[in-house]
Amino acid sequence: MSTKMELANALLELEQFKTILDTILDSVFMFTPDTYRFFYVNREGVQRFGYSQTEFMQMNILSLIPSLTNTQLEKNLILLIEKQKTFIRFETTAQCKDQQQFPVEIYLQYIQQNSEKPYIVSIIRDISERYTTERQLREKEERYHQFFETNRAIKLIISPATGIIEDANQAACDFYGYSKKQILTKKISDINVFTPEQIKEEMTLAITEQRLYFNFQHRLASGDIRDVEVYSGPILVNGKYLLYSIVHDITERRRAEKDLQHAKEIAEAANRAKTTFLANMSHELRTPLNGILGYAQILQRDKTLSTQQHDGIDIIYRSGEYLLNLINDVLDLAKIEAEHVQLYETDFQFQLFLTEITKLYQLHATQKGLSFTFNPLTYLPTGIKADEKRLRQILVNLLNNAIKFTKQGGVTFTVGYDEQQMMCFQIEDTGIGIAPEELEKIFLPFQQGGDQRYRADGMGLGLSITHQLIELMGGKIHVRSTLGKGSLFWFSIPLKNATYLQSSTIVSPQIITGYQGNSLSILVVDDYWENRAVLQGLLKPLGFIIIEASNGLECIEKADKLRPDLILIDLVMPTMDGFEAVRRMRKIDALKQTPIIAISASIFELPLEASIEAGCNSFLPKPIQVEDLLDKLRVFLNIQWQYAKPKPVENIVMAESPHRRTKIVLAGLSNIDTNELRELSTRGDINGILRKLQIIEQEHPHLHEITQYLQEMARNFQIDEIRELMIQAST
Repeated sequence: MSTKMELANALLELEQFKTILDTILDSVFMFTPDTYRFFYVNREGVQRFGYSQTEFMQMNILSLIPSLTNTQLEKNLILLIEKQKTFIRFETTAQCKDQQQFPVEIYLQYIQQNSEKPYIVSIIRDISERYTTERQLREKEERYHQFFETNRAIKLIISPATGIIEDANQAACDFYGYSKKQILTKKISDINVFTPEQIKEEMTLAITEQRLYFNFQHRLASGDIRDVEVYSGPILVNGKYLLYSIVHDITERRRAEKDLQHAKEIAEAANRAKTTFLANMSHELRTPLNGILGYAQILQRDKTLSTQQHDGIDIIYRSGEYLLNLINDVLDLAKIEAEHVQLYETDFQFQLFLTEITKLYQLHATQKGLSFTFNPLTYLPTGIKADEKRLRQILVNLLNNAIKFTKQGGVTFTVGYDEQQMMCFQIEDTGIGIAPEELEKIFLPFQQGGDQRYRADGMGLGLSITHQLIELMGGKIHVRSTLGKGSLFWFSIPLKNATYLQSSTIVSPQIITGYQGNSLSILVVDDYWENRAVLQGLLKPLGFIIIEASNGLECIEKADKLRPDLILIDLVMPTMDGFEAVRRMRKIDALKQTPIIAISASIFELPLEASIEAGCNSFLPKPIQVEDLLDKLRVFLNIQWQYAKPKPVENIVMAESPHRRTKIVLAGLSNIDTNELRELSTRGDINGILRKLQIIEQEHPHLHEITQYLQEMARNFQIDEIRELMIQAST
């Protein structure tokens, strides 16, 4: 009874064991060691190999493993039976019922329990997926090694944890001067001149991909130090992250950059020397010009001279002015290159500004037999806020060139707002044009494009200064030109509207003969007697008492003793310069409120701000312009000038004539004339109006008053008013 119970328990345990084996994903077989025939196969074995349980019971292990011979199997089983090994593992190829073969891993184990018959348990695992992964990994490693070794770039594999160089290609060995065996014993700190702390910090940035590019200095086996640029990023190798680094030797590039920087510093030093030279040269030239232009202005005011003498003086003055403009161009260029130019924006009457410029160049054009057309494209503000001096300088340069390089045809000056609220200026001529190869050079200093016959006038600085001033004002200049047909220059700059505007009356220059009130004293300080003589010649006839000093010390002594009402002081003098003299005078209580006006030809070296900081109230550049000097005297001395018969010559904004005056003045015009003038004014043809009025005056001299009146309106661009007058005359 006990034997039956034991057998029943054994069978139960076997069934439970088989149930467990059926849940395993590997194929499990049991066979006898003498016949190799199967007596058990689990569910996975049936599914994987494709045989039924019945078929398996007629088969042995050798029928599933074609590559396994009887002898090989026997040797392995002997090792198990003799307990030389507890299990045997090997890899081979198995074959399914459909003849498909696949790689497998086989485990064999010999089992004998008590006196029961022994058997062999065989576990066969399909390792196809692992084989595929391993094959792909091998291929990847082969490609990696091929890339790592065959590419000429220097490559290193570094452990971020230890800093050890775990791999290096042949290019790295050649660069650093180590064999492969030697370099793999090195740490990155052995070749990087950075401190270990710095290196660790950089590797942390690289492994976390916060930074990928680095600049280092690496030490070679020879001891040489090379500048290198390193790309370094993380790479996963065998489950751990390493740093994959590509090294570029940039030593020669660094050397070239240093040479370039050195050359740049030399060039900048040379440029500074040139700038200093130009500034000094302009100072030396402006000083004698102060005497020439000063005396020319004194003589222009002398009514005892003949007309011929006045003409000669005018020639001297214009020649001096022309030379001064050339010097100013050189000075402007030097200041622009040294970035010392500042814009001084003020409110001014824009329409008056354009009228003055247009009238000037209409005259120049007429003298050359050219037409000059002013073309306002859009409504133009009456007043704007800008640097009037610099804007005038830009337009004068461009219009001068247009007139100078045009032999026939004309010049068109166009102004208007664009959609970005930028003020656009355009100057177009029908002149000689510019060759394409010259266009790139015309904005360079001392370059003059175009016909050689036109190059003698000027130094080639105008367009360079214009270009840089426009950029300083926030704009950009453009040019389009056809050789033999003409050129078109245009630029746009942001301009703000002024908050005021009134119609202005231009008054002819009035001669100042003196001032109201008691006599005032002026201390003139300059180391050149010629400059003192010019100021004395200008101011003494007006009733001023002139005191002279030749240096700063003499100035302080005379100012403290004589207490002048105003001081005109040169800034550059021997013994004591004007700056120090002004600073010391401002410490004397009696002189703290005395107006002091600085005068100097060295406006590049000693800017306006420096003189103001020293204690001056204002500044005048040499050569001194009489109008500027007298205007400052009026302001700081609070005086009213006395004039010799002032004469208003024209109204810029003309009041509308009363209807009665219109009828009387226009009564002499024929209907044909009024209709033609109306048509010309409708078209905006100013030159046509002027020509028509000249014809009318020639044919009807008695209409001189009306033709002069209408010509003045045309020159002031009052085209709409002329048209309205012609309409009224027709009614």
